[in-house]
Amino acid sequence: MSEEIVEVESWVEFKHRMEKCCSRRVGEHRSLPIFRGHSDASWFLETTLDRRIKDIDAKVNREIIAKELLGSFRRWALGFADEATRATKPIELQCLARHYGVPTIVLDWTYSYYVASYFAFFEHHPSSSSDVSVWMLERDADYDDTYDDAIVISDNPELLRYNPRAIEQQAVFMIVNDPEVRIGNFPGITLRQWIIPSCERSVVLLDLKRMGITARSMFRNLDGAAMTATWDVINNVENAYDYFE
Repeated sequence: MSEEIVEVESWVEFKHRMEKCCSRRVGEHRSLPIFRGHSDASWFLETTLDRRIKDIDAKVNREIIAKELLGSFRRWALGFADEATRATKPIELQCLARHYGVPTIVLDWTYSYYVASYFAFFEHHPSSSSDVSVWMLERDADYDDTYDDAIVISDNPELLRYNPRAIEQQAVFMIVNDPEVRIGNFPGITLRQWIIPSCERSVVLLDLKRMGITARSMFRNLDGAAMTATWDVINNVENAYDYFE
């Protein structure tokens, strides 16, 4: 078990160091590192549900709220997404709801540090002074995926069968049953937080666009297409303005 903070000076440095870390990784999915992007480096690793309910009332029953949110999502999704009807298992619905913005007990990760970087930088507000971060989690060979059942990392591809967004994002899910447990304290886990300057945002998003990683490819709908189109034009205008200034 270990936890480390690594600061880099640029996107180029981050890519170079990540390529060295990951280039020799082969084998089963569980032997590969997983990543999560945060648009604010000061954020902890906590689920959206826990972040929301702690601002409401410490006595709120987490399990009841989580169940009610899923039921409400399924009802309101009728007529829009067949996936919500086909996802019959609670964990399938949890993962699907998370990818559409519902607060759940799931932390979504990805096998791609490029995808994690996209979410870190795309969701970062340009006026914010904070840096972004990409969390990297590695599991040792002896790591127990269901250690104490407090936190479960699921590589089960069945969870993605009705979740095209998750497939596109190379997702892996972490089910947080006990929000009081610190992820970095688990035996067999190495956790690194890579901190990247937020001023690299335009450089990063343009680089990722060349790789085909955009809101359009990540969200697979008209909302994603609209976000990609907006960023594409506004970013070009901003860069041209800065150039001629």
